[in-house]
Amino acid sequence: MIDIRHKPSVLDRFSRGLAFYWPIVIVSIAVFVAIYIFDSQAEKSHIEDRRAAIADKLSPIRAQLEGNIKSDIKLLQSLAAVIETEPSMNQSRFSDIGRRLFSRPMRLNDISVVYNKTTAMIYPYLPNQGMVGRVFSTNPEDIKAADLAEKYNTFIVARPNSASLNANSLRIYYPILYAGNPSVASRATNKHAVNM
Repeated sequence: MIDIRHKPSVLDRFSRGLAFYWPIVIVSIAVFVAIYIFDSQAEKSHIEDRRAAIADKLSPIRAQLEGNIKSDIKLLQSLAAVIETEPSMNQSRFSDIGRRLFSRPMRLNDISVVYNKTTAMIYPYLPNQGMVGRVFSTNPEDIKAADLAEKYNTFIVARPNSASLNANSLRIYYPILYAGNPSVASRATNKHAVNM
């Protein structure tokens, strides 16, 4: 016969089982936490290694792009100096200078001189002659960049936009002090600055 008084209750059995298995439960939780921490650290380390590898590969490209843009800016500064010393320059003389500049391998697509938001001179002239006498751009970003170049009397490199003829080109705006009037900006379109 079974004595009902001595039969352990469910709660007693559970507490005895818990007392027997609690070290196993704690060790299991500790192992899972350790695995999770190790995995997250390994993932962070992998991401940092990939970032460093990409930065190492991009550094020479970045340096080359910066050098190309800086050389184009120096070229524009030289052209601005010529235009400032020859305030009566016409399209023919500007084309002669442009032809000389473009006689060697060049990253520039075109160079134009803008006066009061209107294109005054451009090189190469034949493919772009329709631009002469017209507003240089209807894009607000281009107009803002030209205004900033005039306001701060420094070059401004404008990012590519979809309204340009060549969507993969940067535009460099450089102010020219033209017969005492700083409202002339030289604009050059750099075709390879983004694609290199």
